[in-house]
This record gives sequence, structure tokens and C-alpha cells, in this order.
Amino acid sequence: MGYGSRVAATEVRLWKGTRRRVVVPVEIVWSALARARLRDIRAYIARDKPYAAEKLATRIIVLVEALKDHPHLGRAGSEPGVRELIVGGTPYLILYKVLGKTVLISTIWHSAQAREKIR
Repeated sequence: MGYGSRVAATEVRLWKGTRRRVVVPVEIVWSALARARLRDIRAYIARDKPYAAEKLATRIIVLVEALKDHPHLGRAGSEPGVRELIVGGTPYLILYKVLGKTVLISTIWHSAQAREKIR
């Protein structure tokens, strides 16, 4: 007990904090289906709320861009090799695959849609 144990713990924390992993960004590739789905979502919402449509589309793109530095950000999907990134506060899921140094955005699903097999 005393001050000795606290100093040692602080030194350990400082030492651990200095180690950094180098993150190598990956390339993001949008499938034709994913691009079409993003356009469809934006167009559907824009019929009633153009500003909300732009905001949601931008949010989806920002989430996808985050995959450059963190390709395993989403949860494991229901199919092998497919990952799911939830667009918080919305019913949308971004489905993607990590293929080496490439992240393939397969599609964007609304949770009310029937799921089909991802290619």
C-alpha cells in the first residue's frame, strides 16, 4: 500500500499508451447494386424531405469511408464473409465484404426488405 503502487501503475499506463498500431487504409469499392440502392434511398426520401435525403446519403457515405481505416467495424453478417454495418437511428444496413486490402460494398438494405443471397 502507499504511493509506490500508484506510481508503478501510472508508468505502466504511460508505457502501454505509447505503443501505436500502424493502420494501412484499404480501398473502398462500391458494387453497382450498392450505388443503385443509395440512389434509390436518396430519391425515395427526397420526395417528402429533400434535406433529410441528403443528410442520410451523406451519413451512409461517411460510414463507408470509415471502413478505410477500420474494415472490421461492422458485425459479422448472417452469411460467411459478409459484414453488416448498421446506420444508427435508421432501418438501413450496409452489407460489405473485406477482401484483402479491399472493402467491397455489396448493397444497402432496409430492414423491412426480404434478404437475398449476397454475391
